Amino acid sequence: FQAALEQGVLLRPIGNTVYVMPPYVMTDDELRYVLKVAGDAVDIATQAPAKGSDVGVSLP
Repeated sequence: FQAALEQGVLLRPIGNTVYVMPPYVMTDDELRYVLKVAGDAVDIATQAPAKGSDVGVSLP
């Protein structure tokens, strides 16, 4: 979730749940931004191979 952090959005993934850590007070536009960045981060995380995975490695 580094991609979200780089966009100024704090996410906390725990298991299969992603917690959004927004400020207590925000505008509608800020909320839309947070949700878009969070969605984009989830998309990136689910498309990228996991670290240490053997995706793309040919097995004998």
